[in-house]
Amino acid sequence: MSTLRYFNVAGCSRDGVLGEARDKQLRIIPILMEAALGKRESVSIFGTDFPTRDGTAIRDYIHVEDLARAHVMALEKMVAGESSLFNLGIGKGFTIRELIKATERVVGCKLNVTEAARNPGEAAAVWCDPAKANSELGWQAEVTEIDEIVRSVYNFMYLHPNGYKPVTKSEVNAKARDLPAAKKARIERLEVLQERHV
Repeated sequence: MSTLRYFNVAGCSRDGVLGEARDKQLRIIPILMEAALGKRESVSIFGTDFPTRDGTAIRDYIHVEDLARAHVMALEKMVAGESSLFNLGIGKGFTIRELIKATERVVGCKLNVTEAARNPGEAAAVWCDPAKANSELGWQAEVTEIDEIVRSVYNFMYLHPNGYKPVTKSEVNAKARDLPAAKKARIERLEVLQERHV
């Protein structure tokens, strides 16, 4: 048996096709993205007096594609009758303010941010040591910068305004006109996937 202990799973597939679609978002990065895309009026920081570099909580964010690779590698290394435990993360953390700034950079907007009291019992900083997974599984996180994680969420949520509910071809094409050239190459694939739901 192999036990994988995740830290904060984040991001969507980097091609913008697969992502987390909820009627009510629970995770910080999709919540920030909803605000950046005009679906929320503001976002709140819960706690600005932590003993961290900017006063906000620090967490280790692992990209979902890195997590998927780790599962495959752990399965390949499993030995019947033996058990193992691996921490999965990037080995460093980002603050809430850093997440907000990354979202603003990626989307090119300014978020309306309010400050509130910290949640009871919340730790100031949590990140993992992935050394065992690195050495025994040969696994290492490929996505280690917060802008890349946030960009993958933007790609998905921008191109899927209704989550996995069908969108019209005109909606897809309208968004394609606003995308940089590098992203437009993904539109044909997205159109095919969306047409399967029509």
